Amino acid sequence: MEAITFINKLAAQKKALGHERTAANYRATARALARFLDQHWQGPLILENIRQPLINDFEHHLLYERHVCKNTSSFYMRQLRATYNEAVRQCLCQDTKPFCRVYTGIDQTCKRAAKPETLSSLFKLRLDQNPSLEFARDLFHFAFLGRGIAFIDMAKLKTTNIQGDLLIYRRSKTGQLITVALLPAMRRIINRWHVKAEDSLFPLVPAKPTDSNFSTALRIYNRRLTALSELCGNDMHLNSYTARHSWASEAYRLGVPIQSISECMGHTTERTTRIYIQSLSTEHINAALKPFLDAYS
Repeated sequence: MEAITFINKLAAQKKALGHERTAANYRATARALARFLDQHWQGPLILENIRQPLINDFEHHLLYERHVCKNTSSFYMRQLRATYNEAVRQCLCQDTKPFCRVYTGIDQTCKRAAKPETLSSLFKLRLDQNPSLEFARDLFHFAFLGRGIAFIDMAKLKTTNIQGDLLIYRRSKTGQLITVALLPAMRRIINRWHVKAEDSLFPLVPAKPTDSNFSTALRIYNRRLTALSELCGNDMHLNSYTARHSWASEAYRLGVPIQSISECMGHTTERTTRIYIQSLSTEHINAALKPFLDAYS
């Protein structure tokens, strides 16, 4: 079977099962691979022809021709490896271990958590004259207070997700059930922006959204967060991930155990949670170690 066709077939199956994020990842990988094949391969790529040299060339293409970062290249490699392994399971090709010499890990990157003073400045901004930026700021505030709720999950929230003083939803990425205390500030944000008679909690996507609707809403949201970054007057570039990283970092800084943070965020492993957590500053570490240092100095 032709490789691109097989990957898109798997993407369609994942979407039918409600695994939209995985489906989108597979489609993105199919596009990246197709772009590489157009430039470096003659004719369609058959699954049986996926070998180590080809995968090495694909990685080189991503890193040195498209100039993507190492983690982005690794992302494509992991998605392609998952689809290849499925082809092997379906006996569509023999496993030749083609991914053994390409990078499939996750490099340590700069953390995307905002400092407490940045968050305070953002939440206190007066934006009465700019409702679009005020809406973006309030969504960011809601996501932060909601234990770092991801944008796609926030965009999918319905009024039925509110049950008494709780916000209950399933993560789109993992399907895990998340329960969050609905704080007074979160209720005020809902009351300010919820459109009466609409099922959606926030006016972000149509009643029957497509993947492109979510992508468009995310681009608009990130563009407005960039504008808010400039208004805050600091070097922090706000984006949709910042609220999630910031909540995890603040919870950790205030002494919440990593295991609890991981459960709150719907992570399957603590290793994932550690990626989100901002490294504690030297001042915080010194303060924590002060009793020890005083005792032995």
